Amino acid sequence: MNKTEPSLLQKTYIQKSRLFLLPLTGLARNKYFPSTNTYISSPDLISSEYSSGIDYEDEILIIAYSKIYKIKQDNIYNQVNANFKNIGIEETGWDRYETVIMSNKRFIGFHESEDEFLYTFDLSDWHDDWKHFIDGRYTLMSEKAKKIIKGYKWESLQPIEQRKLHCYLYSNKDENCFKDFAEELGLSVEDLKKIKELCNPPNLKLETYILSQKKELNETKSQKT
Repeated sequence: MNKTEPSLLQKTYIQKSRLFLLPLTGLARNKYFPSTNTYISSPDLISSEYSSGIDYEDEILIIAYSKIYKIKQDNIYNQVNANFKNIGIEETGWDRYETVIMSNKRFIGFHESEDEFLYTFDLSDWHDDWKHFIDGRYTLMSEKAKKIIKGYKWESLQPIEQRKLHCYLYSNKDENCFKDFAEELGLSVEDLKKIKELCNPPNLKLETYILSQKKELNETKSQKT
């Protein structure tokens, strides 16, 4: 394979919960307000629903959004009000989208950090798919879940990314997936099939939201500047 050609291989870690679980919340993609990241556990987020924090076995997805969305919106509308004091301002972009988030049937709770808004969602009705996700057995997820995952942002993906996602989900049904990946890896199809999956299992540490670490990181950046 020519090195200038697009590759099926993933060089860096991709947030698996964002790829495989976010679509299952039922939230539609919003190109104006994309999530900052997603997580499946956090010892720092506490509520009456999860008084000891969130463990990955709780089947709760955490979705983070940047506060910049709200700040920019408020700045714009404050300027409008300053220039046109009598203008009637309806519910604005971010506020409207946040209403969509909180009206989702799986929505549980809201949290706020220094630079992010965080929303939690109950995915227990996807119990079997959640378990396969944790085990890194994406090909064993239900056909219903696969269809939602694949369709979530399919139209926005480049052909190589579409092929990659398809093979993550359907390599057990598409022999050419193992063939294509084996060729890039320089392995035999038989050896690659022993691994069973073409996408690595989720890294539970990277899929955990740690509020204290994020705060320390921000403080360190401030000290350096």
